Amino acid sequence: METILIVDDNVQNLQRLVGWIYAESFEVQILTASDYEQAKELMKNHHIGLAVLDISLTEKDDELGVRLADQYRENYPFNTIIFQTVKDDYKYRAQLHDRIGTNIYIPKADLTRERFIGVVSQELERFATQFTNKIFIYQKDKKVPINANAILYLEKVSETKDIKMFFYDRDIKEVKSELLSNMSLEKLLGLPGTGNLFRCHKSYIINKQMILKSMMTETGDAFSVRHTDYLVPIGRHFRKEAATILRGMSI
Repeated sequence: METILIVDDNVQNLQRLVGWIYAESFEVQILTASDYEQAKELMKNHHIGLAVLDISLTEKDDELGVRLADQYRENYPFNTIIFQTVKDDYKYRAQLHDRIGTNIYIPKADLTRERFIGVVSQELERFATQFTNKIFIYQKDKKVPINANAILYLEKVSETKDIKMFFYDRDIKEVKSELLSNMSLEKLLGLPGTGNLFRCHKSYIINKQMILKSMMTETGDAFSVRHTDYLVPIGRHFRKEAATILRGMSI
């Protein structure tokens, strides 16, 4: 079940959007906030699949919602943000895209039930097809499904022909690991359902959906990953593709 966060300082508009979604019987959890601090706290404590943000949350700061989007992007680089705004300006849209990346921009004058539900439905369908992939591997002659969306990264076990998979267990909110025996990184990437996995090092594969950012370390470039303090190294031969992926996070 996906969680949708709707942020709007206009309580009537907030209730209207919530009502539109509930009327469609989507299998979602809806969280609401009417100010910046409340929304920031919800983003900190919940896994937000889709954010619906009012750009202007107060009369004093007409871009508080954009600042909120900046923070959302730190944890959800690929997720779509739906912006509500009183502005209907193509130049402003372009500037917003350059700053925030993937977003859907709806001027409030054009915010109809049909358009809003159409966008929400589209995004939920995108999540269902892109973010819930299963990878099926054989372990001891059994076909075992792996939730590709939960994978953080995979590391080659140098002493054997195995790889160690690190994944996030949402139920207990912890990072866990599992040994995949008789499996190489090359073999895994050849399986269906691995479209979001990226070979970033001769000994590592990372889930593109879990990348927060790249950073310099004493030993070289590395990716910081959601849910863990571990830094996944970026190999010298993989830097160009890694840079392409990071740029793609803003498309």
